[in-house]
Amino acid sequence: MKKESSKKKNIDNIKKEDTNEEITMNDLIKEQEKFKENILNEKVIKEETPLEKDISEEKDDDKVVEKDNFKDIKEKKNGLYYTLIIITFITFVSYVVIEVLHIDTFKNFLPKLVGIVFIFLVLICVSVMSIRSKEKRFSIIIFCLLFITYSIFNILLTLGKIELPIEEFVPNFYDKTMIDVNTWKEINHIDIIENYEYSDKIAKYHIISQDVSAPTLTKDITKLLVTISLGPDYEKEVIVPNFVGLSRDEVIKYAQENYLSNVSFVFIDSEKKVDTVISQNESGTMKRNTTLILNISKNNSNEDVKIIDLTKKSKLYATSWLESFGFKVNIIEEYSDDIMEGYVIKQSIKDEVKSPLDTEVDLTISKGKMLISPDIMAMSQSEINEWIINNNLKVSYKEEYSEDKPLGEIINSSIKKDDIIEKSKLIEITISKGKLEMIEYTTITEFTNWAETNNIDYEIKYEYSDTIKKDFLISSSHKKGETIKKNDTVTITLSSGRSITIPNFIGMSKTSIQNKCNELNLSCSFKTGSYTEKTAKDIAIAQSKNANVIVSEGTNLVITLSAGIIQKVNVPNMVGKTKATIQNECKNLGITCNFNYQSGYSNTAKDTCVSQSKTGTVNYGSSITITLSNGPAKTYTVIIDANQLSSGNPQATKATLEAKLKNACPGVTFNFKFEKANSGIGYLSPNSGVKIGANTFTQGQTYTVIINSN
Repeated sequence: MKKESSKKKNIDNIKKEDTNEEITMNDLIKEQEKFKENILNEKVIKEETPLEKDISEEKDDDKVVEKDNFKDIKEKKNGLYYTLIIITFITFVSYVVIEVLHIDTFKNFLPKLVGIVFIFLVLICVSVMSIRSKEKRFSIIIFCLLFITYSIFNILLTLGKIELPIEEFVPNFYDKTMIDVNTWKEINHIDIIENYEYSDKIAKYHIISQDVSAPTLTKDITKLLVTISLGPDYEKEVIVPNFVGLSRDEVIKYAQENYLSNVSFVFIDSEKKVDTVISQNESGTMKRNTTLILNISKNNSNEDVKIIDLTKKSKLYATSWLESFGFKVNIIEEYSDDIMEGYVIKQSIKDEVKSPLDTEVDLTISKGKMLISPDIMAMSQSEINEWIINNNLKVSYKEEYSEDKPLGEIINSSIKKDDIIEKSKLIEITISKGKLEMIEYTTITEFTNWAETNNIDYEIKYEYSDTIKKDFLISSSHKKGETIKKNDTVTITLSSGRSITIPNFIGMSKTSIQNKCNELNLSCSFKTGSYTEKTAKDIAIAQSKNANVIVSEGTNLVITLSAGIIQKVNVPNMVGKTKATIQNECKNLGITCNFNYQSGYSNTAKDTCVSQSKTGTVNYGSSITITLSNGPAKTYTVIIDANQLSSGNPQATKATLEAKLKNACPGVTFNFKFEKANSGIGYLSPNSGVKIGANTFTQGQTYTVIINSN
């Protein structure tokens, strides 16, 4: 019984030990089999010899020792396993802390935060599974090692210890400056093409649009077209309403909102409410920079006025406020680093009560920042671009070849160091294209186009050659790749082909000439000349190049052939005949009649011949000149009405009378003059040859119209 109880105790101990670990189904089956074996062995216990009994007890003791050793190994493995999980958590927490410390913006961190929370939940689930499952521990160990590696990798990435290759995308440059574009250009080596447009919405020199949208992979493009704002277009037409009845402040607000750049106020005495628009010189559709003058009702109280603080107000607002009370305003312009261009920097009188009748106020208006030119010659192109953009300047670049300046360096600039720069000034900068080297070309056109594009002096010479075909190169003063200096002239010698001596074709027939040209490899063209006294039709009477002149093969010659032996005709006296009769007679005679009119008028009927250039025998086909009569001079009666004269506007009076007299009196000359007068501006002077009422004018005569002017 003691042995049985001992065995049960051993089994119970084993079970108790195993309760510290998770017991699998296989372990339970093995223990049950062992328990059965022990029960079967109880029957033979009594038959065991003392020696066998001792051996059996020794075996039981060995099993207990093995169990204890196995338990120690398991405990060590469990310790390493839990240590690995702790390291995983520590690494993860370190990664999270470093990410938080390197947050750029919450917007950028938010996606990472979501990922971190997800990974943390996965890590918790894996840890719980590892505690409850022994069979999956190997997979979990692998997960922990991978997760530790992931965390360390991200820590090094965040700290900048390692870098990953990333693909660059085209950013959205809308409303950004060219500084951003040029910075991106230099990093990505993309050609930037600039296009300029006016814009009311986008600030000057900011980007309106781009032809490649974001995000596009940078590797997929080689150039980018950006449209840059020039600010408001002051030549643009806008509709200007009738401001009559509105206040000065309302006009100023409208002018600022619609970019009207040339508005001025004239303050006049009026019974209307003070600072109210009485009239204006223009309204309707006009350009933004059109002069807009508004008459404003003046404050006539002549009471003392407290002059308000006008600093940082626009020039239009400040001057109009003072002038509305009758103050005299003196404008002084100065540069300012703080006050925007066109706004008040300071005033001579402020917060004081003054009489408008005897007070002058000096307003100092900002010209913007005083811009001092840096040393352009010592700057890179990107530095110059940044300076130009930052200061809203205009720049024009041109490129030239240079023997001294390497590619990309500045050759010269229109501004020097420490120059004061006006914003309206265009800055011209010349950039080196490096040394100019002779190119390899296949045709002379290719060479001449290249030379003219690069302002290279060149000379093309021709030499006869029996070996080199016409227009092919014989020699060049500069070889391929040789530097062409500033004052060099490139001389190109081309072949004229073999030399040909021109024969004398005069007196030869057209057929004989053509055969001879073909034989000599010359190009001959023909034209018909005039009639001759003796030479028959189609016989050569002239040639474009003289005989015995040496030319190259293929040269074109123009051969003039006789129209035949000339005919004579007799021209009768045409004086007294009408134009129509003369035209018919000239046509029948085979001559050309050219007509003109006499300078004055006469009693001869209009379009009747008064003289001719030739009479008698002339060559058939000749030309003669026929002079025709203008006829008798006409007299016109014109009534000038006072209503046709514009009071106070001499120019308008002139325009009206000039149109009227021109239409009513063809052939009469009128000279207009302006004469200074104290009154009656725009009316006719007493000395005028044209009066109010009925006037008589004769063709061929000249009359002077004098208008009173101020």
